[in-house]
Amino acid sequence: MSKMFRSRLAQSNRRAGRGIGTIAALVVLVILAALAAAIAVVSSSQHAGAALDLQGARALQAARAGLEYGIYRAIAETPASCGTTHLNLAAIGFTVTVTCTAVASGDAVEQGLGTIYRIRATACQPPAGGVCPGVTTSSGYIERHIEALAERAAQ
Repeated sequence: MSKMFRSRLAQSNRRAGRGIGTIAALVVLVILAALAAAIAVVSSSQHAGAALDLQGARALQAARAGLEYGIYRAIAETPASCGTTHLNLAAIGFTVTVTCTAVASGDAVEQGLGTIYRIRATACQPPAGGVCPGVTTSSGYIERHIEALAERAAQ
């Protein structure tokens, strides 16, 4: 081969190599951009999940507060105050619906026992129509339900 032919061949190989380097750099940039987008999506969904977990814990505490309120009304108040109560806990943004029903009393339970009440507390955010439980299509709807039986001694 002649010297001139070899130098032209080397020049054409160098030019071809430059194009491949540019394409490789673009592919790497696209892959890094896709990876950054995936990390952003996962991070935002993690934050949303953590916020819902926190609201779920608050809803459970609101339901417990409502349950204690219902137990107090059934056991400690004279006369026993039972029924349905709606509590607006505006400080934490929840509404609690407390229902109390007499399940059994006196001889129906056992001689000497008083009245047994079933107290149910449902906390939700945001309430549908101001009461819980609500029917909603909101993806951020939080609801917790808790219930207990309590006995009021015969007097």
